[in-house]
Amino acid sequence: MTWGGETVRWWDRQTGELLRRKEFPLLDWPVLSPDSQFVAVSRGGALNIGDISRGKFALTLVPLSGGKWLALRSDGHYRGSPGVEKEIVYVVQTDAGQEALTPDEFATKYGWKNDPERVRLPRPQPAR
Repeated sequence: MTWGGETVRWWDRQTGELLRRKEFPLLDWPVLSPDSQFVAVSRGGALNIGDISRGKFALTLVPLSGGKWLALRSDGHYRGSPGVEKEIVYVVQTDAGQEALTPDEFATKYGWKNDPERVRLPRPQPAR
């Protein structure tokens, strides 16, 4: 496996053939998991965990002031230290433009509820 810029590549050790490649935007300093299934990337003070087999970021860990923290999935589910919901907003694109909503306002307006139990890394894929 090699990486450069925003691309992670897997090679066949015997033939040197490129097996697959995945793009991970804005890689600063990638660190690969021992099984090469996840990549951790520091970006803007946050730590993004990329799921290489799915080619997307799975989880973002954000340190906040006062020792608080936030773990966020791309689908909006979050888990964090007590009171973290007072620190975050949902930004919604509407026909009238963008609107920032607290988690309670977002849940009321769109009938959506955060599920902290969903905020986990995906299970690793079996080796091929």
